[in-house]
Amino acid sequence: MKQKYFKIVTILALCIAALTYYVKNNDSQNSLASSVGVQEKSKNSRLALTIDTCTGIADKSVTHLSAIVEFQKLEIAGRRIRVMQNCMNDKGFKENPAWVLFSESLLHKDVKSADISANESYENERRKDMFSYIATKNKPLYWIVTNQ
Repeated sequence: MKQKYFKIVTILALCIAALTYYVKNNDSQNSLASSVGVQEKSKNSRLALTIDTCTGIADKSVTHLSAIVEFQKLEIAGRRIRVMQNCMNDKGFKENPAWVLFSESLLHKDVKSADISANESYENERRKDMFSYIATKNKPLYWIVTNQ
């Protein structure tokens, strides 16, 4: 009887050890991936902090508003983006001219494939990239520091 319990306890201990090893191994792989993200974020830490701050300000500026009609949803979204733009400008950032050139080259593809206007395509891309602080391959960041 004691041998039976000993075998069960031994098997359980081995299972726990294997599970612990598996969890720690996955955590180290995840931490490696996240450390790459942290390094990328630290390169643009001022930009990331400013975007996070301005996003909070922009969100707070529209929290008290409620949309009843579809048009009001567009007005609220526009107000949020305008507050974000003004906040970033006040904090020393401006729209990157390289981003504008890059997005204009992509506009023609989007307009033809999605059957939308050039202005709508530009605004959709702008509103998406305005909140990004991690540069992607072959695509410039939306914000650059102003020379003051």
